[in-house]
Amino acid sequence: MSPEEVDEKAEAIFPADMLTGLADSNWKTRMAAVEQFHQMLGTLDQSEAPSQMLLRLINKKPGLKDTNFQVAKLRLDAVKVIAETFPVSVTGVSCVVTDVAEKLSDAKTQPTALEALTALSEATRLEQVATQVLEYAFTQKNPKVQVEVFNWLGGALQEFGLALQPKLIMENVKKGVTAINPLVRTAGITFTGILSIYMGSQVQLYFDGEKPALLQQISAECDKHAGESPPSPVRGVKQESRRASVDTVLSNATEDDEERPAPLDHGDILKRVDLSPFINDAFINELSDKNWKVRAEAVQKLQNMVTESRSIYSNLGECPPVLAARLVDSNTKIAASTLALCQSMASAMGPDCKQHVRAFFPNFLQGMGDSKVWIRSAAVACINTWGDQCGYREFFEGEMVADALKSGSPTLRTELWGWLADKLPKIKTVPKEEMVACIPVLLSNVEDRNADVRKNAAEAVLGVMMHTGYGPLYSACDKLKPGSQGPVKAILEKARGSLPEKPVQKSKSASNIHGDKGKAANTKLGPGSTATFTKSKAKPVAAVGGKPAVRSKKDEDPDTAPLLQNNSLKNQRFIDEQKLKTLKWNFTTPREEFVEMLKDQMIVAGVNKALIANMFHADFKYHLRAIDSLSEDLATNADAQRANLDLILRWMTLRFFDTNPSVLLKGLEYLQTLFTILTDNNYNMLETEAASFLPYLILKLGDPKDTVRNSVKALLKQIANIYSASKIFVYTMDGIKSKNARQRTECLDHLAFLMDKEGMSVCQPTPATSLKEIAKQISDRDNSVRNAAINCIVIAYFLDGEKVLKMLGQISDKDMSLLEERIKRAAKNRPVASVKPLPQTPLQRPPPPAPAPVPTPLPVYDEPEPDDEEMPPLPPIQ
Repeated sequence: MSPEEVDEKAEAIFPADMLTGLADSNWKTRMAAVEQFHQMLGTLDQSEAPSQMLLRLINKKPGLKDTNFQVAKLRLDAVKVIAETFPVSVTGVSCVVTDVAEKLSDAKTQPTALEALTALSEATRLEQVATQVLEYAFTQKNPKVQVEVFNWLGGALQEFGLALQPKLIMENVKKGVTAINPLVRTAGITFTGILSIYMGSQVQLYFDGEKPALLQQISAECDKHAGESPPSPVRGVKQESRRASVDTVLSNATEDDEERPAPLDHGDILKRVDLSPFINDAFINELSDKNWKVRAEAVQKLQNMVTESRSIYSNLGECPPVLAARLVDSNTKIAASTLALCQSMASAMGPDCKQHVRAFFPNFLQGMGDSKVWIRSAAVACINTWGDQCGYREFFEGEMVADALKSGSPTLRTELWGWLADKLPKIKTVPKEEMVACIPVLLSNVEDRNADVRKNAAEAVLGVMMHTGYGPLYSACDKLKPGSQGPVKAILEKARGSLPEKPVQKSKSASNIHGDKGKAANTKLGPGSTATFTKSKAKPVAAVGGKPAVRSKKDEDPDTAPLLQNNSLKNQRFIDEQKLKTLKWNFTTPREEFVEMLKDQMIVAGVNKALIANMFHADFKYHLRAIDSLSEDLATNADAQRANLDLILRWMTLRFFDTNPSVLLKGLEYLQTLFTILTDNNYNMLETEAASFLPYLILKLGDPKDTVRNSVKALLKQIANIYSASKIFVYTMDGIKSKNARQRTECLDHLAFLMDKEGMSVCQPTPATSLKEIAKQISDRDNSVRNAAINCIVIAYFLDGEKVLKMLGQISDKDMSLLEERIKRAAKNRPVASVKPLPQTPLQRPPPPAPAPVPTPLPVYDEPEPDDEEMPPLPPIQ
């Protein structure tokens, strides 16, 4: 909000004496005004008083920097009340958070400032507040601020949990730990110790290379917290509780996953290294060379790069299939070295290694069946490391395990059944069909002639049964030989008696749906819902009143991949659209086939699964989450957002048809930031991107809310920096055909802006064609449309002179009189240099039309004659 908007809204709500009192030079007057402000906060309606306006008002000069500590405390307390009472946006927090942090240095205002920071964190996100406060603290020379920020953040972590990405704060933490001031250094080391409760020893990786004495202090502080379990969060759960009943049914992650925090990726701390430039054709040739020494050297070279980098990106170029071949190299030393290399790569990639499971895992299994014990041990250790990093569920896709069991040697089956017997009971979820594919081999192996195979297969029966149930195993016994059915069924019955009871979580979700009627029954989808045309997400909603929602097996594990992939698939999408392989993005209202097509395109483009789930959720709250995620990702992943700009813009057009204002406003705010970055990077908007987005953006010029229209107008001006203004003119000309008078008015205003800025050359296809259409609007019934059309032609007149009037076509005498009067009046207000001299003779009008048999009467308006009409002055072009 601009200062003018804040003043305008404040004057409509608060008394004038209070507003002047907030900035009065007498502290007692200011205190009285702030106290009155406090009293009125409890009576305000959230829809009438936006939190951003309130925060900007209370921080208006002198604001939170008030030199009187009593007044400053009252202002800080007002910030706390606003955060606790009103919905606060990230923009609202940014208005006050640094000024709040500054008050940490004053012992008199410190307690209230700490409470205000905590309230702001709980109202939005701890990550947002913490990063801004830390960044601000280390731009200050006052060490007291830095010390108190570390102390507050240490306590906030224990109250909120690790509700932030460590990489966002570690740079400033390092500044504190290495600070010259001993108080700041001690506070930084103490905070690092608290951070180690959540991150373990990985937090110390960030300080490698520091002085040994400092490392010893950090290690000693971390050792104090060794073995401590992170306390349960007591703050930051308010927002989650509001979504609880909806999340129970519609969440895309299982409750088991929610209870267990996602494994921390050390890539969140260390800067990742991209190895793809080093993996060139020459290296690939070395890795597949006929000479075993060359192959061994290539493996060792890659091992050295991984060891030195410690944290790497998952982009390995063409290396995975070639490296996978080395896992089963005829030279056992190379095979063992490659297994050790793959184990190191999994640790260095973190959860992102999951994308290479299909390439490496079959050969890991082959190593598990090697005749040499040390190869088998290395293979098992490598598999376990990969499972710990990306989740064991990734191994159970494409029937990789079933294929290995069917074709494997007795050694492989012995090792693999033993491994499955150990891991399956601990794995939360495994696709049932994957386990069903293993059942024929399992029942055959429990009677195998090899004693070790029989033993380990029998021990694995329980784990398989936990994921398939007893029924599929018992039914499969019918396909065995009659003599084998009895012994096998006895083994199944024995395992059946050891099956654990169903976890409480499963019934808990049902009780939330059926039992907690006070919450679940009152859950409503927001007015911004896309359930009307999103089939795949509308089904779980129907389950609220009946059966529990069925979760897709693909959604059970969280997707740890980047939000968006930096790829070149955009060109292929454009080619497909041109060849009519996909639908052209053109509709009056979004239909289901467009939504499904966009979702499929995002899946193919590798968009993060969790982001897709939020984007196409039936509840508008998840759309807000998706926009927040895109906004946060923009700072670090702008290239990927540019590569997927067409998908982002198309999804935003769907949101334009939602009725929820919070989604629309947040989306427009995100788009403004996105287009600013695109402009800074000299990006040129593609024709297909514009055609899929601009018509729907222009529709929002007719929105009844001023804030929406202002944001749309600002966006259109930004887009002119990356897209042809003449083409924007064409799209805007289409907008004046709307039945919405407000949209016609705003479109005409934007046409005037473009002409004034770019000249008459912007009028496409020709100035005459454009001006004829604009002139037709002078006879519109709506006064604002008439004025906007006249203003538009007046600007054209001052650019091209008398010939403009000849381009207007046949317009009525009444309309021409209005136009002539406006031109004369506008000429007086324009700078002399820019005004073409008006002729002394009357303006040349176009020749009258040929006489018709039946004259058509002109439309009659209830208006005064042009000479008496009080016309508003020509507005300045923004």
